[in-house]
Amino acid sequence: MCKVTAYPKEGYDNFLEFLFEKDVPEDLATPTIVRRSSVRSLCSEVNVPKSPDELLELYDGREDKLIKNLSKLKVQQEANAELIHDIRILIAETGCVKPADEMLASYHGREETLLKNLQKLKKKQVHDAAVVDEIKELVVECGIPKSADEMLASYAGREEALLVNMKKLKAKNDKEKEVMDEINALMDKTNIPKVSLYVLLGCVMWCCCCVGVFE
Repeated sequence: MCKVTAYPKEGYDNFLEFLFEKDVPEDLATPTIVRRSSVRSLCSEVNVPKSPDELLELYDGREDKLIKNLSKLKVQQEANAELIHDIRILIAETGCVKPADEMLASYHGREETLLKNLQKLKKKQVHDAAVVDEIKELVVECGIPKSADEMLASYAGREEALLVNMKKLKAKNDKEKEVMDEINALMDKTNIPKVSLYVLLGCVMWCCCCVGVFE
């Protein structure tokens, strides 16, 4: 003889939940109780303004739809939590004036836009730092009388232009050094008088300047 389990249409679910303080054993739980339990579990994992009982009352008879909505919300909040974590790290790394909470409040609902803006700022800061480091090296190599800080202060906001000028100066100095090295090597092999050497050097330097002008 087949045993059939039947549940009264009304009151039984509420009675079991009351009896077991909403922690009904699996072997006694009805499908409705199982769905209600899933809702309570999801509500404890997500941030919702209403209590589980309020939501269950609102979605009475539509618990499956409520579970689906809460599951989507859980996935969305988990992704958003990771996003906010990345944003807080970037705010600290870029040294933003506003605190993280204030910026997140300003971009509420637009956290992805905030993240993209901070990533662009971080990339620019890294690039600018590399430009400044290269300028400081070139100032030393070119023997500029002014310090790197003085040069950077004069070119504030135009660091890229300063870098281009420094590279041109470095190339010019390297070219002049190459000419001098060749002349010194020639002196070691010949007995050219110094006066003639200076005349030759002046002609060479004049030619270098002309080439630089007409390039």
